[in-house]
Amino acid sequence: MNDTAAKGTIGIQALADRTGLTPHVIRAWERRYGLGIGGRSESNRRLYTEEDARRLALLARLRRAGHSLPRIAHLSDEELGRLSTEEVFADRLASLRQAILDYDAIRLRRLLEDRLAKSGARDFVANDVLPLLRWIDGQWSETPGGIASEHLATAAIRSVLDDLRSDLAAPPGAPLLLVTTPRGQHHELGALLVAIEAALRGWQVVYLGPNLPAAEIGIVVRRTGAEALALSIVYPTDDLGLPDELRAIREEVGPHVRVVAGGRGAVAYAEDLKSIGARIGDDLGFLQVPA
Repeated sequence: MNDTAAKGTIGIQALADRTGLTPHVIRAWERRYGLGIGGRSESNRRLYTEEDARRLALLARLRRAGHSLPRIAHLSDEELGRLSTEEVFADRLASLRQAILDYDAIRLRRLLEDRLAKSGARDFVANDVLPLLRWIDGQWSETPGGIASEHLATAAIRSVLDDLRSDLAAPPGAPLLLVTTPRGQHHELGALLVAIEAALRGWQVVYLGPNLPAAEIGIVVRRTGAEALALSIVYPTDDLGLPDELRAIREEVGPHVRVVAGGRGAVAYAEDLKSIGARIGDDLGFLQVPA
């Protein structure tokens, strides 16, 4: 007899009520798959523990999600928990993707706001926004109606991210960082993500939006006394005018302002960025607040 199971106090009907399974199904699963749950009382009554109930409910949930019970029945509780986490993650992305495919902007925004409220800013960006953007990037050019769905999704994500950015307050005395995209760079989601991450790391952020000429950037730097400037460069990656614009930015902000650049298009201008003393940041580690 299993010592732990022998301490069980839950009968099979109560176990069925807790797991959504019938007693017949529970008995059949035990016979077929050896679930490793339950034990016998001194009167030979089948009893289960709270741990048994949690394990069986998890197995039932994973089976409904499409997992083969013979394949998972002998996994440890820890392994089952990891599988369950992956299923929840897949489900949460699936609902966001479906809202986009249905062109349902209201539902998409509500789902995004719910995710943010439940998981917090860092988890929301890492586990909802970034995977969703990667999916959108691979979807829009290959599917009829994909351009429209990309525009709808981008608008909803931008709105939620901008609200999040506005809600993040800097600590007293925080250094000031400007975030924008250079002239000709109209994609701003990357810049918004940088602004959010910078605020979470302790910067006071002034977000200037996309497509800003060098002269305007220089004006804001001089009037605010910003210590650093973050540029997001996404597309196009073959803008013949951007190298001159980057040099103009350096002239406008002066030699002492730290300039960093990120975004998937930044590497295309690596030599030009290097020539103005800008750093290319791939992992946002460049946003560390200076000591």
